[in-house]
Amino acid sequence: MNISIKTISYNQLFWFIIALAAFLRCYHLDFQSIWVDELHTMIEANPAISFKESIDLILYREGIPPFYFFIIKTLFSGFGYTILIARFFSVLVGLWAVYGIYKLTSEFVSEKWALLAALFMAIHPFLIEYSQEARTYMLYMTLTIFMYLHLVRYIRDTSYTSLLLFSFFAGLSVNAHVIGLLNVGTAFGILGLNWIFSSTKTQLFKQLMVATLCFVLVSIPIFSTLKSVASYTSFWILKPTLPYTVEVFTTLFGESIWFLALFLVFYGYYIVTFSKQIKSIPKEKRRNYPELQLFILLNLWIWIPVGIIFIKSILGVSIVLHRYFIAIIPAFVIILALAIKALNKIKIQRFLVYGLSGFILIHFIFVRKYYTTITKAQYDKIAQYVIENNDSKHNIVSNWGWLMSYYFNSSNGLFSIERNLDDYLSAMRQNQVPQTSFWYVDGNSRTFQVSAENQAYLEANFEILNKKEFHDCWAVELKSKNNSNLYLTLQQFNPSQFDGSGAMIFVNNMKSKYPSFTLEPGTYTIKISGRSLPEQPINGENAHFNVYINGKKAGSIYLSEKTPNTPIEFEYVHSGGNIAMELEYDNDFGQNGLDRNAIINTIQWNKK
Repeated sequence: MNISIKTISYNQLFWFIIALAAFLRCYHLDFQSIWVDELHTMIEANPAISFKESIDLILYREGIPPFYFFIIKTLFSGFGYTILIARFFSVLVGLWAVYGIYKLTSEFVSEKWALLAALFMAIHPFLIEYSQEARTYMLYMTLTIFMYLHLVRYIRDTSYTSLLLFSFFAGLSVNAHVIGLLNVGTAFGILGLNWIFSSTKTQLFKQLMVATLCFVLVSIPIFSTLKSVASYTSFWILKPTLPYTVEVFTTLFGESIWFLALFLVFYGYYIVTFSKQIKSIPKEKRRNYPELQLFILLNLWIWIPVGIIFIKSILGVSIVLHRYFIAIIPAFVIILALAIKALNKIKIQRFLVYGLSGFILIHFIFVRKYYTTITKAQYDKIAQYVIENNDSKHNIVSNWGWLMSYYFNSSNGLFSIERNLDDYLSAMRQNQVPQTSFWYVDGNSRTFQVSAENQAYLEANFEILNKKEFHDCWAVELKSKNNSNLYLTLQQFNPSQFDGSGAMIFVNNMKSKYPSFTLEPGTYTIKISGRSLPEQPINGENAHFNVYINGKKAGSIYLSEKTPNTPIEFEYVHSGGNIAMELEYDNDFGQNGLDRNAIINTIQWNKK
């Protein structure tokens, strides 16, 4: 086989770029702790739960379709349930993106400049960072690249193979993230423009309909997510002020304002030189001029999604978030390569390639110290500290309580409750949760802060012990000063169900038993705090419970539908020894779309 030295050189350079990209993405892959969004991935893709349970969690907790989570769930089942497996998938997808941008750029310019675009993809700081995260964004961006690749190929060859591949990748991209609809809309807009200027409108219209149908079929799984996202009336993302916008785009360029400024210079130069170049092309030849096609593609790829995101964010709920722009970064790197190509002076081109590459890597590795600086909240370390110091198995309360269940669960006998500290103390003052010792865990820039009223209650009833901080997270043990009352840990009832606040819920008739415990002889007041649902009693009757102690009926109670309400009390005379307590909910009932249910907040034994 006769292969030229040039071809061998380019092949070797391509694999060098892939190897460099792999090294930059794999190095210190497990250095950062699992951050909040990655905890979502770990819980929602848990291989121990069913696919239906995963879907329910994803719809409730995410604004992202289940496609990515199903991939990770499958990988967990085959290779192990660890964060490294999830992150390594992002590494592989990131390498696929480097290959994709090489192939896309090769459709328009020579291999040399396609390799330069691939190099910029390989060393782009934002892409390295997101190739090390167990989230869907790298997959979404990569699928977008291949959607545009097959769009370009279809426009040139009008084959059904290219058309179906375009539709397939378009559908997968929105399955990776619904924000991909902006890119898909842009791509179909380009198809529409191609149809308008085509001489074979009938054939292309049929193909356009086929593409639309195929896209819709592949996109069916996102409909539930779209419905959920469309119902959002508020979101935590800031409105797009000028300082915030600069911050967002600086983050996209590796947290370097200089890299952003350099890109804008290169972008301006690219536009100016292209404008001069296109004027020299006869009008009748411009439509098929590859670099004009690329110019239109790149600018529509960038500005339609950016424009829609900003207009939507100004007029309604803001979605201006740096990672939502990740799919336009490939267009940026192609523009960088084309701007350097336009210089037409080899020495200057080499200087810029080496200088820009060196600048990006030096800033990323040595200025930002990306591989040696902890930037993610260390919830794994704070959780381990709590586990090691929580010998009494007190509940853990956290604003991130549901996410903390990844660390606190049946494997260590601990339970996490999703509630912020101020709300939990307010509920405690209203007897909605037990006044018992507990741990509080928080982070992500959230500090220890409660109202003046709750601060006074805290100081009067608790000792603050075992304060501990790690990067962007902290924990504190709050030990109750009230040792005369015994609060039962509701999570130890079996069988049982709970809401996000840690309250036990009853939706069907059932008996629930508490593990045996020992009390001294004496007369005890049993206090049960709870609530009957719905707010209006059905047929004038609220939720009813029988209370059994050591196999005998000790009480019969009806819960109030009001909140807050006074705990229901009854006395029990104990001769000493073990106590075996059972709750029996016995009047579940439904009528006219209403269902009688019950919530138990606290169960307390007080010795007289």
